Amino acid sequence: MFSFRSLGSGSSGNAYLFGTDEGYFLIDAGVGIRALNKYLFEMGLTAGKLAAIFLTHDHCDHAKNAGNLQRAAAKMGHELTVYTTPPTVRGIDGNPTIRYKLIPEQTQFLEKEAALTCCGCSITPFDVPHDSEDNNGYFLEYGDLRFCLLTDAGAVTPAIERYVSQADYLVLESNYDLRMLQTGPYPLYLRNRIHGNNGHLSNSEAANLIFEHRHHLKQVWLCHLSENNNLPRVALETVENRFSGEGMRLDDFVKVEVLGRKIPSPLYRW
Repeated sequence: MFSFRSLGSGSSGNAYLFGTDEGYFLIDAGVGIRALNKYLFEMGLTAGKLAAIFLTHDHCDHAKNAGNLQRAAAKMGHELTVYTTPPTVRGIDGNPTIRYKLIPEQTQFLEKEAALTCCGCSITPFDVPHDSEDNNGYFLEYGDLRFCLLTDAGAVTPAIERYVSQADYLVLESNYDLRMLQTGPYPLYLRNRIHGNNGHLSNSEAANLIFEHRHHLKQVWLCHLSENNNLPRVALETVENRFSGEGMRLDDFVKVEVLGRKIPSPLYRW
């Protein structure tokens, strides 16, 4: 058994729960702690039952409650390991909005593109460009299943292409609609940051990546949609239009869904 559930995907907080027959782990822990505990409880879980947390990067909406969960697990007699990189730890330590820092003795450092095993799942971090201290995407392998998670990416790089090309299932950032960003309320410097090579992927960039890999992807979840510069229907229509522009139907190739910003997704099982 392999399972996936988004617990929140957006600037208000990101967390993705994965499970196998051997246990559960999180990628990111940026959702509010009360909501995190509630969603874990709904799954019959607590912080003390998690095997690990893997962080993508140090921004608050991805990392703010990893240390909090470590402390909750410690009260239950469990050591909860957080896997990340030294620059990400430095970013968390220097961020005053993250109250609970990572417990050093329960923090393990990752090496880019070096696989490790958690809950019987092979997990490979790979570099993703973003204006954080560091940023990882993750490629997961469990039996014959191949799953890639890619968020907060300023551009599609050769490394990103390489891992997406191997995936059956993909969580992919589709942060903004370019027209909405250009005509919206954000100041110019912020629009430039979002649109830049260390910012976020647009709907069109996500649609192009899905189209390019349409022959092997089975399902894609669009994640990290902007509250001010995107809408779920706009993101999905952009992907559909990329296919229809080539005389194709999206549904003939891959199933695409949009993850909720503040509500958990259904539980997906394989």
